[in-house]
Amino acid sequence: MGFFSYLLDIAFPPRCVVCDDFGSWWCKKCSTKCEFSLKNLCPSCNHANHVEGCNRKSALDGLVAAGFYHDPGLRKVIHSIKYRGGTVIAPVVAEYIRVWRGARLDVWPWAGLPDLAIQPLIGAPKSIRNRGFDQACLLTGIVKERIVPWAHIADILVRKESLTTQAALGHGLMRHANISGVFYVKPGIRIPKNILLVDDVVTTGATMQEAARVLKAAGVEKVFGLALAVGS
Repeated sequence: MGFFSYLLDIAFPPRCVVCDDFGSWWCKKCSTKCEFSLKNLCPSCNHANHVEGCNRKSALDGLVAAGFYHDPGLRKVIHSIKYRGGTVIAPVVAEYIRVWRGARLDVWPWAGLPDLAIQPLIGAPKSIRNRGFDQACLLTGIVKERIVPWAHIADILVRKESLTTQAALGHGLMRHANISGVFYVKPGIRIPKNILLVDDVVTTGATMQEAARVLKAAGVEKVFGLALAVGS
């Protein structure tokens, strides 16, 4: 720990964003209560154990999530990162990801594939300006460190402003219409063979599906998704 961080902890001691106890930004008691998502999810409908029965088309070749958005503790952590500027929570989120990695039951969907790049699922420009950072970029660094240290981080995806935020819409076709056409790939840049998209939450999957569609149209062979949480 640096001296500046030491002084900050004295002036503003860490306090769990879930239970409000002092000592850590996300205490072990609360983090261990969160339910892990231990199996690969269906890349079409985002549900576990639906891979064989789901007949929806998907631009994603695989999808995993660490936990569930309905979990009140994990939801508070995500809200702290997104809406309260809680970037200081990154080290304990990294530890949560490490424990999840060890508890998983399935092989990673991208296992054995060469030339894997990690691409943050870029947030809306207005949201990034308001927050001062992009939570997907923060999580991408954690995923590289804890899940795929051999992969490289890509910066090939650009996002334009959509009509409204996805969170303000329901779970129907409006989300797909709102996100349609907002992504494009930077021209004249090397296109990785395989890409792992990283985001904080996957709900309907509309945003991740649209990004995957654009990446594949640009020449990416396989696109996978990883989220901190899945669900509405």
